[in-house]
Amino acid sequence: MNLLILANCFTGLCEAAYLFILCSTFLEKRPRLGKKFIILGVLSLGILIDVCNAVFSISIINLAVMFILYIIFSYFYGGRFKMRVICAVVNLVMVVVIEMLVLISISLVCNKSIDFSVNDLNFRIIGILISKIVNFLIIIYIYIRFKNERRVLSNIRYWLLFAIMFGVTVLSMYTFYRTAELTDITSIRTLILCCILGLYIATAIVLFLFESMSKQSYVITKNNMLEVQLKEQLKHYDNIMMTQGQVKKTRHDLENHLYAIKAYIGKDERENCLEYIEKLLNNISKSDTYIDTGNTVLDAILTLKKTVAEEKNIEFNLKICIPKDLPMSHDDECIIFGNALDNAIEACDKVKENRYINVYMQYDRDKLICKITNSCVKRTDKPKVTTKKDEKNHGIGTDNIMKALDNYKSISKTTHTDNEYELFFIIMDLI
Repeated sequence: MNLLILANCFTGLCEAAYLFILCSTFLEKRPRLGKKFIILGVLSLGILIDVCNAVFSISIINLAVMFILYIIFSYFYGGRFKMRVICAVVNLVMVVVIEMLVLISISLVCNKSIDFSVNDLNFRIIGILISKIVNFLIIIYIYIRFKNERRVLSNIRYWLLFAIMFGVTVLSMYTFYRTAELTDITSIRTLILCCILGLYIATAIVLFLFESMSKQSYVITKNNMLEVQLKEQLKHYDNIMMTQGQVKKTRHDLENHLYAIKAYIGKDERENCLEYIEKLLNNISKSDTYIDTGNTVLDAILTLKKTVAEEKNIEFNLKICIPKDLPMSHDDECIIFGNALDNAIEACDKVKENRYINVYMQYDRDKLICKITNSCVKRTDKPKVTTKKDEKNHGIGTDNIMKALDNYKSISKTTHTDNEYELFFIIMDLI
């Protein structure tokens, strides 16, 4: 019976891990509790589940005690009590139902009675291991589905790897069963069981590492793409600032230009005078939409976005009161305001009438208050991150804004009504 004891201990550890995965899916992680505390919690709950199973066996009392344990250990995570109950019930029902279905399936396949499958050592161990693999599959799917990890959900290689590992593990269990029927040597049975347990653990580790590497690769690719976008954006803004510098210089030298024009007129050099005036007009025309808040980078962003908006017949209104030297990173300014205004222009471009963008910014007592509102189409369903065709390259603007805001002590809020979208945030302690 040592093999069965080992399998039952393995059962408690698995069920504890399933609960913590469910809690991480539907509840909030407590910042002060690191991975060591989570691992300690899984081990502690696993031991208590094994003790509970040993003391109460299969009974209503056992289920009640396990439910209470699930609720207690769910406090490793923050969240509403209702969600704790849901996590506990789902885990309990899933564990019981899947194990019963697996034992029934094994009985039907091997043409044995259910009582025989429950009491026979080999059948019991095989049933436990297969049921835990099925539970693991369901738990992982729930985590991926409700965490909105579409990257993993649509990864065919991940599920192909899972199917191969699952098939090999089940085949190994069947081999164990057939071998156990041919020999009564306990050492051989123990060795085979240890191999199967090792294969099961290896399956979980391989899938975990594959998912982690896939996530890391996705983050690296995404960051590389963002870096390229940011460099291009900064390069474009540098060109704009150079142009604006030329315009400011032209304005500064306007008095000298007027004297030059007067000299041409005095000498009756009409053609030279017209040519000179035409050259000045070409330079000054570039400053028609120039916005001057005193902040060079922000001026470049607002000027560019206002020009784009007006070309699309979008009314662009500004009410800004900020210092010249706003204590923010230029990169963060580009990410926050560039992406926010790009999103606003994109939304307005889909509206037929009353197209507008209102930008309000005020710096007061080390706080930057900003509100950007724009007209948008009537909301009919769950909004997408972007409505552009190239979602891979343009579906991350809002995430970038929030990540840039996370670099500061800030609060933010987005509101989407039927015909208007609003981004509101306050950045504090800007010294």
